[in-house]
Amino acid sequence: MTTIADIDSLLGRAPAEGGVSSSRIASDGTTMEASLWSVAPGARAAITVPARSDGYWFVLKGTGSIADAEGQKQPVKPQVFAIAGQGSDVTLSNDGGEPLEFLYVISPPPGSQAEIAGYQGGLKTIPAETVALAHEPENKKRRAFFVGPKATPSGRAEGMIVHYEAETVTNPHFHPDADSLFVILEGALEFTNGRDLTTIRPGQAVFINQGHRHGTRVTPGQSGAAFLEFHVPAKFQTIQDP
Repeated sequence: MTTIADIDSLLGRAPAEGGVSSSRIASDGTTMEASLWSVAPGARAAITVPARSDGYWFVLKGTGSIADAEGQKQPVKPQVFAIAGQGSDVTLSNDGGEPLEFLYVISPPPGSQAEIAGYQGGLKTIPAETVALAHEPENKKRRAFFVGPKATPSGRAEGMIVHYEAETVTNPHFHPDADSLFVILEGALEFTNGRDLTTIRPGQAVFINQGHRHGTRVTPGQSGAAFLEFHVPAKFQTIQDP
């Protein structure tokens, strides 16, 4: 199954408590739970990462800070990625004049009995502009890795920003052992969802359950595209269409 979500619509329907609202992108993930959060100016969201899970945050809008249990703060802004290990207490505060909106991913999801080695370390932030791009000229892609085998080590997820050129195509395929998540940041993509074709744009998120066929290409007329991508867990199989 694939869920295509409009971020503003999801957050607009979510009830707010203390200036904080959140809504799950999909409730049936096998290997991760993903939700969208909005924190009003002057408010803060306190989050505890579940046992046996990593917590990942990616800021979409607004400015503020993220702090650990000792109160050590780090600034956040759009396209800052943050990671904390199991059991960590984390607080995101909005010190700006507009809502602070972010994606929060838990891997594995709460209650999972999966035993996967996770992130070992304190709260860490990674601004996207500080990450060296890995070039794949044969695929017409560039990747900025945040977590996984090629970045901050964790077996629980692979997270990155992927940049497509105008002619980039990822042919239909599926992952039998991993859930996937896209959040469109720039440009537009034609997304193959099973046998259907849908155009996805900034402000939309796509959650793909393990085993579901999908593919992407840049929408004609666009000079390229960029999106946040998660595969959970970090070690997974990719099976191409015959």
